[in-house]
Amino acid sequence: MLHEEPHKYTDNNPIVRFVDVTSTISGKIVLEKIDLSITRGDFVGLLGPSGSGKTTLLRTIMGLTNVPSGKIFMSGEAIDAARPTIGYMPQMSSINWNFPITVEQTVLMGTISKNKLYPWFSKNAKKAAFEIMERMGIIDVRSNHVSELSGGQKQRVLLSRSLINKPHLLLLDEPTTGIDIKTRDEVMHLLHEVNHQDVTIIMATHEINAVAAHLPRVICLNKNIIADGAPKDVFTVDILTETYGAPIHVTRYKGLPIVAESPHGFNGMKR
Repeated sequence: MLHEEPHKYTDNNPIVRFVDVTSTISGKIVLEKIDLSITRGDFVGLLGPSGSGKTTLLRTIMGLTNVPSGKIFMSGEAIDAARPTIGYMPQMSSINWNFPITVEQTVLMGTISKNKLYPWFSKNAKKAAFEIMERMGIIDVRSNHVSELSGGQKQRVLLSRSLINKPHLLLLDEPTTGIDIKTRDEVMHLLHEVNHQDVTIIMATHEINAVAAHLPRVICLNKNIIADGAPKDVFTVDILTETYGAPIHVTRYKGLPIVAESPHGFNGMKR
């Protein structure tokens, strides 16, 4: 169950705290005995194989899973100790990009939870949408149908929608999947800018070297938390092999860990 901690928010008070949390979906345990603290200003990467619970952890924070045991504490701003405003960016593959909607309308959908007049949007909401689209570099395509966009533009649309309410906590599910190297770097640069504007970010990713290795904090997850710390400490053969259940090699280049999977032998056809 979700609890609000009774004290005011401070920099030392976690914005999200899991205490011995078990989370289930359709009666199946996906996360078990999770102890985790996310502090204001953190930029955290969630790593693990498919089915390890990365998306479930994000959904648990939003209150979208069943929590049969344990407690989740969420703290807000110092002024009123309210729960933090949360922005959520789902996986691109979960979106129907053929739905007849424009870029601007998609971004404005991020205000629905606070919009009592939906499907009409206020001038303030439209102004906020314009500002965030301009910041994300998609203002010139705001009238375009979302199906007409490139992969990178679609990511920026989803990111704009998740940021329009100026969240304290931003949850991202595979935000760099399906885009080219240049666009991925641009998205990561934008996220670092957002993080430096006092937005706490928790990001699920499967890109170990391209994304997670450059984050200040990484959590390896596979039903339980396997490890939690800086990439230089977490990216070891033992930890990653336990996380992924397969042999993993780790080398270092200019101080950065480089991770490689061990190829499995197979009998190829001879020509």
